[in-house]
Amino acid sequence: IRVDLGNANLSGQLVSQLGVLSNLQYLELYSNNITGNIPAELGTLTNLVNLE
Repeated sequence: IRVDLGNANLSGQLVSQLGVLSNLQYLELYSNNITGNIPAELGTLTNLVNLE
């Protein structure tokens, strides 16, 4: 699974619910205004290849 939200004019913090996407391989969040810490739940995504 690829989630491409690059250049989507997002702001704020990432939600921990991203951690339920167990088949997520690519999470693209570049060129946004994301703040805060990366949720610990993303550490459980064993298929994640790229976080951008």
